[in-house]
Amino acid sequence: MSLGVWDVFAFAAPGSLYLAFGAFVASRLGWVAIGPVLHAPAVVLAGGIAVSSYVLGLVTYPLGAIADRWLPGRPRAAQVRAEFARRTPAARDRAFLQADMSLLRAAVEIHYKDSSLEVARLGAVRLMIRNCAVPLAAASIACAGAAIAGGDRLLCVTTSLAMAAAGTAAIWQSRRFRRWWYMKTLETCYWIPAIDQAIINTAKPAIPRQQRSASKKAAPAAPSPSTRDTVS
Repeated sequence: MSLGVWDVFAFAAPGSLYLAFGAFVASRLGWVAIGPVLHAPAVVLAGGIAVSSYVLGLVTYPLGAIADRWLPGRPRAAQVRAEFARRTPAARDRAFLQADMSLLRAAVEIHYKDSSLEVARLGAVRLMIRNCAVPLAAASIACAGAAIAGGDRLLCVTTSLAMAAAGTAAIWQSRRFRRWWYMKTLETCYWIPAIDQAIINTAKPAIPRQQRSASKKAAPAAPSPSTRDTVS
C-alpha cells in the first residue's frame, strides 16, 4: 500500500488527534482501559493506530471543511489573483490569471512535475492544519469539562487553554497556507509556455458566483413551441 502526501498530511495526522481525543474521553468515562491496549505487540499497536488515524481522518474531513467555511478571514482566490496581478503587472491581462485554480494545478502537474509536488505539499499541509483545529477545540472543551467535574483542576485548565490557543493558531495558520497555495500555483503557471492560448482554446475563464447568478437572471427565456409556431 502506498500513501501519498495528501494521505499522510490531510488525513492521518488530524485523524491521530481525533484518536487521542477519543481515547482520552473513553478513558475518563471508564469505557476503555488504556493500560492493556498499550501492552499489545508493537507491530499490532502501531498498525492499529495508523489505520485508525487514517480512517478517522477520512470520516471527519467534513468537520474541518465546515469550520473553515463558517469562520471568517478565509482568503479567496480572487484576492490572491489581485495581489499577484499587482505584484506582477506583466501577468495582468493573461488568460491564466482568470482560470480556475484546479485547472491551473492540473497544468502544473503536466508541465512541471517537481513544482507540482511543492504545490501539493502546500495544499496538504493547509488541510492538515485546518483539520487539526476541530479536535484541538474539542479537547479544549473536554479539558474544561474535566476541570469542572473535579480532579487536577490546574492541569485541566492549563491544558484547556493550551488546546484552545493551538486550535486558534491552527485556523490562522491554515489561512496563510491557503494563500501560499494559491500564490505558488499562479507563480508556477506564469512560466508555463503557451498556457494562455491553451486556456483560451480549451477552457472558459472562471466566472464568479455573483456574475453567474446575474447572467442566469438576465438570460432571456427560450420561446415555447407554441410561440415558435406562431412566429413562423
